[in-house]
Formats: sequence, C-alpha cells, structure tokens
Amino acid sequence: MHPRVVLLVPGPQARAVLWTACALALSACGGDGPKSREIMPFDAQPGGADGSGGLADVGGGGVEDAGGGSPRPDEGIDAKLKAFEMEQAQGEKLNELTEKYYAAHPRLFSDPWPFPEFKKTDAVLRRFLADWEQLKLTPAQIKQCAKDHPAYGLGIELD
Repeated sequence: MHPRVVLLVPGPQARAVLWTACALALSACGGDGPKSREIMPFDAQPGGADGSGGLADVGGGGVEDAGGGSPRPDEGIDAKLKAFEMEQAQGEKLNELTEKYYAAHPRLFSDPWPFPEFKKTDAVLRRFLADWEQLKLTPAQIKQCAKDHPAYGLGIELD
C-alpha cells in the first residue's frame, strides 16, 4: 500500500513541479506512479474550498481536488516537458561538442584562452557557444553546424 500524500499548491506556477513530485513520490514508495493524467493534484481555484491549498488526501497514494470537483489534467505541462526535453538534448550536443573540441585541441587548464596555437578555432567555438541559443538551433542543427557550417564549422563530427 502506498503512503498517503498531501500537497499544498502555492500557486499555478508550481503545477509542473508538483505533478513531477507526485509521480516520483509514488514511484519511490514502490508504486508505479500514475499511469495516466487522470489523477492530478491541482484544484482549479488556488487555496481550495476548504483552505487546504486545493488538495485532499485520498489514501492509497492518490491525490484529488479538495474542493469536491473531479481531478483534471494540468494544462500546459506537455509544452513545458517538451521544452525541457529540447533543452536537455541541446545541452548534450553542446557538451559533446566541447569535449571533442578540447580532445582535438588539448591544452593545460592554466594555459591562456584563447590558446595562441588554436586562436582561430577557439574564437569560432566561443562565437558558436554564444550564438547558438539566439539562433534557436535544434540538436540536429547543432550537429550540422559543428561539422561544416561556414561561420561555425569546427570539423567536429557529433553522434
């Protein structure tokens, strides 16, 4: 049996965090976590009808609307999760790029930057790392630019 869960919602900005926390808490307690978005820990009205913060303990590891209404899905969570997934994938590619760049252009940690021997490519790397977010590059575009972009190409093949 799952332990009982009671959460207080401080405001609508915390919804995504609470959904993730609920799923992780249920999973950590030996349960599988929610199988769908049928059980959601959010009340349509902040504060809830009974002042509990909008949530009620329903036992068995579930959480439901304290105002007596039925549980509802949290609007916008899909977009936030997709954006987070994209950020993670972009970060992986940028990390891979810098690791491969410094493996191909070694220097000591205490060496000056840009390193005189690699001044031109160090400048390209710096420009790429400064510009990629403004360019709104996807992981596939980061991969392509690292290999052969006219302004940012470093000749590095990413996985």
